[in-house]
Amino acid sequence: MATAKKLPSGSWRCLVYSHTERIFDTKSGTWKDKRIYESFTSDDPSRRGKADAERQAAEFQQDRDTNVSRKRQKTETFC
Repeated sequence: MATAKKLPSGSWRCLVYSHTERIFDTKSGTWKDKRIYESFTSDDPSRRGKADAERQAAEFQQDRDTNVSRKRQKTETFC
């Protein structure tokens, strides 16, 4: 589970892994994987704000995991 971190502004931010994108690096001429994260913030500086940001992140992660497993099931039935 993702943990929220306090920003200098007093807000809380929680980063959750979303997916990976393949990027072509022109300097080295190779393909690289770039990890993409979703960010969830709460303006409330109290512990309630931290819990809110973590709750939003957990909901996103649960929805993402559910969608990934559904896609996996669909591809397995077609193979």
